Amino acid sequence: MFATIGLACCLPVSITTNSLTSLFCLLSLDERPLVNAEKTGGSKCAADMTSRTAVYHHLSHEIVTKMAAPPGPFYTLRPHAGEITTLSFIKNTSNLDKPLLTSGSSSGRISIWDIDVKRESWKTTTANERSVIAVEPMNNNNVISQSREGQIEVYDIASQKKLYMFNIDDPRFCKLSAFKADNSFGSQGSFAVASSQFGKVNIFVSDSGKLVTTLKVAKPSNKGTCMCIQCAANYLLAGFEDGSVALFDYRNEQEAVAELKVHDEPVMCVHCIDDGLGVTGSADNTLSVFTVTDVLTITHKYNITLNSKGTSSAAIRNDGRIVTAGGWDGRMDLYGSKKGKPLASLHYHTANVAALDYSTSSLPEMNNIIACGSRDGRISLWNLYQHVQH
Repeated sequence: MFATIGLACCLPVSITTNSLTSLFCLLSLDERPLVNAEKTGGSKCAADMTSRTAVYHHLSHEIVTKMAAPPGPFYTLRPHAGEITTLSFIKNTSNLDKPLLTSGSSSGRISIWDIDVKRESWKTTTANERSVIAVEPMNNNNVISQSREGQIEVYDIASQKKLYMFNIDDPRFCKLSAFKADNSFGSQGSFAVASSQFGKVNIFVSDSGKLVTTLKVAKPSNKGTCMCIQCAANYLLAGFEDGSVALFDYRNEQEAVAELKVHDEPVMCVHCIDDGLGVTGSADNTLSVFTVTDVLTITHKYNITLNSKGTSSAAIRNDGRIVTAGGWDGRMDLYGSKKGKPLASLHYHTANVAALDYSTSSLPEMNNIIACGSRDGRISLWNLYQHVQH
């Protein structure tokens, strides 16, 4: 009995306060009716206990039923255009409190979604309908997309027009990462993407596709191909085929300033927030959580062991309290960031969760929304654990 109640109390969702209060009040009643059965009458005592038992079973059933029903998304977007391969929240220039969502699909479709009304507000198709690998916002409110075979396209969100299109050396399946902060690589913005050579990352300007610089690790041949990248304000993170992540001071040095072995398998995704908290996912069954310091060193914090192998996407909530991972099996796992405590494992999607992102807004109802894009062709929107304390 107490084991069931303890498990229910540990569950942070779906159980009403009234149900738990009633059940605990029931359990707190003493056994005096049993002790005084001869004085009060056995039949009355038996009836009283029968009534308590019935109430207990009713409340237990309500709790267990709600425990068995995990929370679902508050809305699901269905583009009807192939598998979802990438997504990202972007700034809404007409209303900064209501972010937009951009997504890309295997059919070459790029969409911008108005999350407030939950509708597709704009869409286009890449040249030759090539599968979209990445779509990201840039520091100048443009959106940049990457398609198969190194095709790059840049769009102006306000006019919804294509500004530039060019090709780069095919980085295969590594998604580009656009620089969000102002930098010295070009007035129209720049982006980083994997080089075709081992242990190297290329940086291009977005208006012409001109190669600006190439970053590399100390021993490129030992690293294998760059698998994933994230550009931050003052540094760049890159995950490699040998299971390591490298830190680059891209403004001042071409060679990595720090490296950390984080997985036994290739690093499939990397994400870091402004305060330096980062996470990587891999083909193995672990998440690796680390921190990047102000002096550009990288320190491992802890590993999270997953229930199954294969993580294709990961994201840390903007306040740094929750680490989220998307799996090959369609699951979305949430963990407290302080010690990696499991919060939820949600299996809404039926295929690989290819992309995750969190919204940012001054409006509570629009802030920290999780967008989860899957190769089952759906984008689910979640609003979970708004008050979790790590």
